[in-house]
Amino acid sequence: MMQMVRWVSLVLFGGVGFLYGFSGLIAPGWVVPLLWIVWLTHLFIVIRQWRRRQWVVVSAPLLSWFIWAAVILSGEAFLGWTA
Repeated sequence: MMQMVRWVSLVLFGGVGFLYGFSGLIAPGWVVPLLWIVWLTHLFIVIRQWRRRQWVVVSAPLLSWFIWAAVILSGEAFLGWTA
């Protein structure tokens, strides 16, 4: 059961990667590579913790989405980013 939950979490994490990839539609060009570095770092952590700490794998998509939303919404509110 936990194996299936981890795979579903990994698929959801990939879906969040699309948000990071298409952030260039909202954020300036210099922010997108920084967001990708954050997402790739999360991916590295998820792969490293695949068997040791399952809760890291399961919580990764939600945490990654919250970080993306915080960056995009903060940029929109304080730096004037628009779509």
